[in-house]
Amino acid sequence: RMSLRVKLIMALTLLAAAATAAIGVASYTSTKHQLESSVDASLADAAMRFAERPEMGDPDHDGDEGTHYPYNERPRSFEQVLFQRIAADGTVLVEPQSGALPVSERDLAVASSAYGDASVIYEAEFDDEHYRVLTVKYEEGAVTFARSLAESEASLESILRSTLFAVAVVALVSILLGWLIAHGITRRLERLTSVAGVVASTGRLDVEVPTDGNDETGQLGRALSGMLSALPTSREEQHRLVQDASHELRTPLTSLRTNVAVLRRRFAGLDEASRDQLLADLDSETRELTDLVNELVELATDRRDNEPVQE
Repeated sequence: RMSLRVKLIMALTLLAAAATAAIGVASYTSTKHQLESSVDASLADAAMRFAERPEMGDPDHDGDEGTHYPYNERPRSFEQVLFQRIAADGTVLVEPQSGALPVSERDLAVASSAYGDASVIYEAEFDDEHYRVLTVKYEEGAVTFARSLAESEASLESILRSTLFAVAVVALVSILLGWLIAHGITRRLERLTSVAGVVASTGRLDVEVPTDGNDETGQLGRALSGMLSALPTSREEQHRLVQDASHELRTPLTSLRTNVAVLRRRFAGLDEASRDQLLADLDSETRELTDLVNELVELATDRRDNEPVQE
């Protein structure tokens, strides 16, 4: 059976860990979205710069038969972006210095499209490294722009590690704080439980009840103390009721026994008036005894009616 202290510790720990994890997930998701938007914006900017520098798409711009665009003539916006021009059939016309990029079916669809604003953006893996790829229609083919996601993935992994570390630290701190809080709460409850156990096992009503604190535990202690203070009065009233009842019952019972004894010894020798008087006394005492019993039952069941006080 799980104790209240353990339940409080677990609740505080789970609440703090869940809050930290939620903040971490929100931060991770937001950062991922911002990084993807930044990469997409850089690719779109590269496509715009490429349109402003048509010589970058000319395979013979370097004067040779090669297809590389000289790096010393690349715009600064292309320092992190690879670009590759392909023909409508997928033939690579201009490739990066690091080597040609794979031409996918999506790239071919854009290159062979009849629409001048055709484009596609997706993620791909080149040489065991993730890239964000943007392919746009250009003249009779297309141009592919690719940017590595290694930096973005490293940032996201750093955020993930930081989040996991924060969750672990918060969980440990929550366990410590939860134990301190739960100990402060349950300590007084344990003392109250101990007092109740003493009263139940010994019947003593003079035990000391802890009443410190202004919270619910302190209020419970004061209520228990008030109850124990009222019990002696209730017990005294019970004793007085029993004594009064025994006294009130003893009188008619004594009279009944006396009259019955008289009847046994002298019933045949009594005259008619004496027998009638004796029977009337028996009837009156029996009714009085019945009334006393009914009143005692009403007192015991707390169903008594308000009656005027009489001697």
